[in-house]
Amino acid sequence: MYTSGEAHFSWTSRRVMLPEDDRYGRSGVAPDTSGVTLDRVLMGSRLMACRDVEQEREYVALAVGAVDGGDDVPVRVVEEERLLLHGPRSGFGPEILVGAEDDDLDDREVTRQLLDGGPLRSLLTRTGAHSVALTCASAHC
Repeated sequence: MYTSGEAHFSWTSRRVMLPEDDRYGRSGVAPDTSGVTLDRVLMGSRLMACRDVEQEREYVALAVGAVDGGDDVPVRVVEEERLLLHGPRSGFGPEILVGAEDDDLDDREVTRQLLDGGPLRSLLTRTGAHSVALTCASAHC
């Protein structure tokens, strides 16, 4: 019996392929229009932030582990204040944690920006991951 080596995706999970044209992780050259305000490596993780000028909002992400070149890297939304606490305690292997302030960012908004484009998609693309996996609490993401 043949089985697929691809990850399983259900009605509450979605796989999103990230574009390679503006990927930052391998080339080492940041695009001029990236909007990235922070990109630092600390404690084996990569902390990144970008500013959305139109919405006047900052997005923060922490790439934990070997995300560069990864497929189906899990993306989780966590409280921004606890972002650096969740990173070292992550037991899932490589993953990307996205910081949210007071429930202002949820799975639906992350999914929307990844599918339709936006600053968060640009930020996650800079991690170097080939694709990310979003697991949503509801079927509407």
